[in-house]
Amino acid sequence: MERQNIFRNYVKGRDFIKTVQNILKYLIMLLLVMTAVGLVILTNAELSEKYIWTTTVFLTVQFVTLVLYMILNYELKSLSILIPVMLVSGYLIEYAGVKTGYPFGEYLYTDKLKPQLFNIPVAISLSWVVVVVSSFLVVFSNNNPNLFTKIIYSSLLVLGLDLMLEPFAAFKNAFWIWKTGFVPVQNYISWFFIAAIFSSILGISLRERNNKSGGIMIIKHTPLIIFAINIIQFTVVNFMNTYYLYTISGLVLISAVLYIKNRGTVEV
Repeated sequence: MERQNIFRNYVKGRDFIKTVQNILKYLIMLLLVMTAVGLVILTNAELSEKYIWTTTVFLTVQFVTLVLYMILNYELKSLSILIPVMLVSGYLIEYAGVKTGYPFGEYLYTDKLKPQLFNIPVAISLSWVVVVVSSFLVVFSNNNPNLFTKIIYSSLLVLGLDLMLEPFAAFKNAFWIWKTGFVPVQNYISWFFIAAIFSSILGISLRERNNKSGGIMIIKHTPLIIFAINIIQFTVVNFMNTYYLYTISGLVLISAVLYIKNRGTVEV
């Protein structure tokens, strides 16, 4: 019990916060560099094939960055349950999807994303957390106290990202293959409702810390930076591979949600 109290006091202390802030700043800068290098790799067929393994590294850095941001801003008690539950749930949803064709449709993973657990890439669980949590935290800062509105906004942002993610991941990089040869509508419907469930859990479970990250601008906007990085990456690669419809649809949806959300913030 005494050790637990010492740990809790340390986590709440300035030294711990300062250490996490410093790590976060370096990780965000690393992500920006990796994004620039990644775009060079992904837009070059030879480099893309050779360095496709770096996708898992990139997702891992995004995941760690987002978790550290949440540790700075939200109570550890809720996070210690929430993050593992989302990781396991994301994996189980994908496992069920591959084995049964539900809820997304019939698809299977290739061996390009490693490591894998029972033919499901571990990075996919990280991706679920990164996409859903970053989307939720982008709208969570909204002054609108209506949780239902935030859940809808967040789920629509996730849907917009998935519209852009599918051609990038399934058609360009062949991380997974749709047995129909195209993305079924049920995939997008499922993404929206699963995102709504995860966002509801986040909205109910997250408890803000009293000593948050403060006014350090680059840290304050960590979720938005991660969200923007993915949009930029998907947009550039998709456009260079002529996946215009998916990309424009995703951009329009995301832009509309952010416009409505920000207008609501101003009105409040």
